[in-house]
Amino acid sequence: MQLRRLLVATLTWFLPSALLAQTGPVDRLEILGRLAIGESPSYVAHLVKVHAFTFSPDGHFLSQVRQAGGEGILVQRLQSAPAPARPERFSATSISVDHLANCAELVHTQLFEEADAECRKSIEENPLSPWPLLATALLESPWVRAGQSD
Repeated sequence: MQLRRLLVATLTWFLPSALLAQTGPVDRLEILGRLAIGESPSYVAHLVKVHAFTFSPDGHFLSQVRQAGGEGILVQRLQSAPAPARPERFSATSISVDHLANCAELVHTQLFEEADAECRKSIEENPLSPWPLLATALLESPWVRAGQSD
């Protein structure tokens, strides 16, 4: 858990706050991406509550969120939230988040080498999303690399 806090601190230190600022409804990629970069599930749940989300969460997605460390308030918020603010532009089956979900799960379990491989695959899976890039960049940071030898 201490390493997770270090990841978030590193990210917020080096990235402009405007990059992580939330301005609209969250989507699947953002939820899993924020978990992959080490943000707390309660903060992501807060974003879901304040900004709503753009999809109807299904059982598979909720399972991915649980495995990525979002069990509790985040899953509850996703299950109890009203209908999406704006429907997704693409069907749920056309946007794959499997590699990003695996990346977030591996970060949550502190298996950083395996997480790095999954995060790299998630870049190919969703090349237009910044979340896989952020997660991969964090995993490549010297602080995470140094923490792996502990």
